[in-house]
Amino acid sequence: MAAEFEEKLTEFAQLKPNWAGESSEAPSQANIDFLRAILIGIPPEFPLPKVRAGFNGELICTWAEHEVYATLDLDDELEVSYAMKNMEYSTTYENTQNADEMRELILKRLRKVSQRIKT
Repeated sequence: MAAEFEEKLTEFAQLKPNWAGESSEAPSQANIDFLRAILIGIPPEFPLPKVRAGFNGELICTWAEHEVYATLDLDDELEVSYAMKNMEYSTTYENTQNADEMRELILKRLRKVSQRIKT
């Protein structure tokens, strides 16, 4: 995993409550560890996403390349939702604590959307 990505996860772990204003929540360590576990196995042909912390403690990953736009939101209860766009927009919600399973779902969808663009 890229050093800059690991550095970003370390920054998230250091956030305190109210970091982005009153009532904002810091991402939980469990959430940060789950994201690390998901992304550590992403093959090199897929770049690591841009990651940011949300106001409610969720971690938001964004892959954006050409017409492919994908987001992965991990909330504090380890529920994952993701949306992908390629001429259409859809949101899928998954609830799993299995990082390998979630990684495969994400890669499957990224490959599918990428294939549509190539054809």
